[in-house]
Amino acid sequence: MVITETMIKLSDLSQIKKMIIKKNLEEKFITGLTDSQRSTYDRAMPVGWAPIDDVCPMYVKAGQLLMPSSFNPVLDLFKLTSKESYNTIYQIFVRLATPESIIKRAAAIWDKNYNRGIATARKDSDNLIVFTVSDLPNFPDILITTTNAHIYSIFEICKRKVNVRTKRRHDEVMWLVELL
Repeated sequence: MVITETMIKLSDLSQIKKMIIKKNLEEKFITGLTDSQRSTYDRAMPVGWAPIDDVCPMYVKAGQLLMPSSFNPVLDLFKLTSKESYNTIYQIFVRLATPESIIKRAAAIWDKNYNRGIATARKDSDNLIVFTVSDLPNFPDILITTTNAHIYSIFEICKRKVNVRTKRRHDEVMWLVELL
């Protein structure tokens, strides 16, 4: 089987859709969506999948609508959705886990949210963890931002401060998570 396009799970879009509806912004949001994007939005449920090329522009549009005064609306939107999506039981697990185990868990579940890419995690030093996604050509910048938001949110739950930097090489993206 040859995979021709990268697909993403619609769990985040499903959550964003609820926020858009709650704030009565749906009409404004759907204006200008392509037919394919509109179809994806209409069927956005946590278990659904859609082409990444349809979903990423919707993240940008949702960020602009839901976080209009933000300097980085997608980052702030995903920090909010990340915090809201981690239920109390998950928050307890995160608080008890080591930073390294959290990032390793993120690598282990990568394929639950994307149909492509190989995620790995390793501890480089006492205060540096490297999360890498390889074999994912044309990784959109917007997904780097959403991943950053998830990382920041998880560590905020842990009451740990981090500095996240990214490096892109060919078909690989690395997140350097520095524990402060």
